[in-house]
Amino acid sequence: MGSPLFARALFHQKALTVEGETARYASSEALDRVFCRICGTRLFAWRKKPAVAGVALAAFDDRNAFTPTDHMWVTEKMEWVRLDDGLPQYPWTAP
Repeated sequence: MGSPLFARALFHQKALTVEGETARYASSEALDRVFCRICGTRLFAWRKKPAVAGVALAAFDDRNAFTPTDHMWVTEKMEWVRLDDGLPQYPWTAP
C-alpha cells in the first residue's frame, strides 16, 4: 500500500457506481487494485470472491461518512502503530 494504514469501507460490487477513468493492476489472482488513470490515486481493491470492493475512505466526497468498526491485518502493522480504541482486531482479514 505504501502507507502504514489503509482506511476503507467494504461494499458488494453491485452496490457501487464508478465514474471517471480508472485503471487496474492485478496484484494477485484474487484481487485487482483500482486507481485513477489520471493522477494514480489508489481508489479501491476489487476482490473476485467474494465480490466485494474495499473503497478508500479518502475517495469519498465526505471522508468522515464512515466510522471504523474493526482493525484487520494487525499482524502486518508497523511496530509504532498503536491500536488502543477498543475495536475488534484481527490478525488478517475479518471473519
